Amino acid sequence: MAILWAGLCAAALLSLPAPLTAQGVIIGGHVGLVSSRQLVRGADASEERTGFLAGAFAQVATPLRWAGVLAEASFVRRGGRFPLEGGQTGEVQVDYLVFGVAPVARRQLGPIRIFVYGGPSLETYLQTRAAAELSAAYREPSDQIFSVQIGGGVQAELKRGVVLRLEARHVEGLSPAFDSAAGELRHRSRELLLRLGRQRGL
Repeated sequence: MAILWAGLCAAALLSLPAPLTAQGVIIGGHVGLVSSRQLVRGADASEERTGFLAGAFAQVATPLRWAGVLAEASFVRRGGRFPLEGGQTGEVQVDYLVFGVAPVARRQLGPIRIFVYGGPSLETYLQTRAAAELSAAYREPSDQIFSVQIGGGVQAELKRGVVLRLEARHVEGLSPAFDSAAGELRHRSRELLLRLGRQRGL
């Protein structure tokens, strides 16, 4: 399934007109902080836990000057913190390989460009690390999770076509990440990203 999703992301880029694909593209990498919590149906959500993400992205122009298509692949660490007996706190961290694709709307404002985007993503499960007291609730992970992400930020163009972008986004899990005795568990995250890329013909 993850391979299929990656193929769809690539197809979205390659389906654009050849001149735009060659001349209107930004390719680069990104890193970021992830503040996530876990939601359990019918119970209190976990406390937030800080993780991280890292990956690569490509953004391709479209015939509309104000629009583009963003595709990305990332390693993402999500999780949560739960209160335990005796005033202790138990942590859970869950790793995913995430593929996303989204339309982007942008506008030039003097030396910077502002942009917003939103679209689906597919998260492929890698591994879980949980406190011993919580491990029983994390024995049945979903292999893939569908999520939606909505974000925006600012972009500055540096020397020699180098682009620096700062953005924030909200990621909401639409399908359950785990099926436990307490009920279905989903992820909700806020992410802060720094992207660095090189543009051609923009």
